[in-house]
Amino acid sequence: MFLCCGSGIFTVMGIPVGLNAEIDIGIAIALGTITGWLGGVVRDALSGSTPLIFRREIYATSSIIGGLLYAGLLFQFGKSQYGYD
Repeated sequence: MFLCCGSGIFTVMGIPVGLNAEIDIGIAIALGTITGWLGGVVRDALSGSTPLIFRREIYATSSIIGGLLYAGLLFQFGKSQYGYD
């Protein structure tokens, strides 16, 4: 559970980077997803275990779904309120 939460946090951190660079929302979500699961791969590689992304698909899927929800909320309530314009 904590692994998916950590992935979600990194996903949410990666999306504004893409939005600030004025790229398409789909690419920003992909950027956030890659940021989220690559952080997990590095963590698992440093700890000497097999990365979770290679064992279970839910890890990346939850990151994509979380990114979609975050981007939707960001545009619904106005991204300027959160300092990402």
